[in-house]
Amino acid sequence: MIGNEIFKHWVHSNEEDKEGVMVFRPSHYDFPPSRGRQSIQIKENGEIIFSGPGKDDRKTQTTKFYELENPNILKVFSDEQRKEAVTKFEIIEYNNDVLKIRRI
Repeated sequence: MIGNEIFKHWVHSNEEDKEGVMVFRPSHYDFPPSRGRQSIQIKENGEIIFSGPGKDDRKTQTTKFYELENPNILKVFSDEQRKEAVTKFEIIEYNNDVLKIRRI
């Protein structure tokens, strides 16, 4: 069961990444300057929105869907029917201030 702390807009704090673990902070976090950052928004309704700079630096946004495989594996699907996962993330840690995940 995921706690409510995870349901928010998270922005990639790539400066803090370590050993394959991606670190995300809430969107209101005071980040150092960056040309563009990736973000994810995890919604309670099963949607997960991926955003980031596109090839021409304009923001791109893609909505996908997720489900929990177990308490710490987030499976991401391209369609709402959730037939085949396109990627999986291991949730390493999360609380109100940080989300740490690893692509598996």
